[in-house]
Amino acid sequence: MSVYEIRIPGLFLGPHVCEKNGRLISNSHWLVQFLLLFSYGKTVEVDPAGQKIDIKKRYLWCCLSEETVPFDDISFFGQSFGSLPTSWSFVAGRTDEMEYITIWIIRNHPLKKVKLWTYLGEGSVKTGLRGAAWGGDSLIDFRGNQQEVTDDFFARLSQITQKGKKFIQPRDYP
Repeated sequence: MSVYEIRIPGLFLGPHVCEKNGRLISNSHWLVQFLLLFSYGKTVEVDPAGQKIDIKKRYLWCCLSEETVPFDDISFFGQSFGSLPTSWSFVAGRTDEMEYITIWIIRNHPLKKVKLWTYLGEGSVKTGLRGAAWGGDSLIDFRGNQQEVTDDFFARLSQITQKGKKFIQPRDYP
C-alpha cells in the first residue's frame, strides 16, 4: 500500500451481475470473453422460484456444460482469498499485488465444491514510509473494489437462498 491507498471502483475483473424477473443473473466479464476471442463464456442464474442455481459454461465456441444445484443441496457458500505479488524489493519485500477472491458452492450430496466466480483485482500492500523511501515503492497505491463487490454478491445470494458464507481453503473440500 505504500503510504496512501486510493480505492478505484471497477479496477477488477469479475462477472456482470443483474436482476431480471426476480432472478439473479451473472455473466462472464466482457473483457475476459474478448481476450479469449469469445471461446469461453459462463452464466450463473439463481432462480428463487425454482429453488435452484443453474451454471452454464461454453468452451471452445461450441462445447457446452450445464450444472444445476438445488437450494436444498447447498450446505453453504465458501469464499477463498489469494494474492500474487506483482512487484518486490529487497528492502520492503512485497510492494504490490493482484488479489483474487473465489466464490464456491459447497454441496451436501455429494460433498464437493462448485466454483461460481473468481474476482481478480488490483490489491495493495502497506509498506509505509520505509517502503516508499528506501524500498522503491510509490507513496500512493491503487486498489480495486473487488472485496466490496463480492460482499454485495454474497449478500444477494444469502438473501435469495437463505444460506450463509464461510471463509474456506479450497484444498479442504473435494
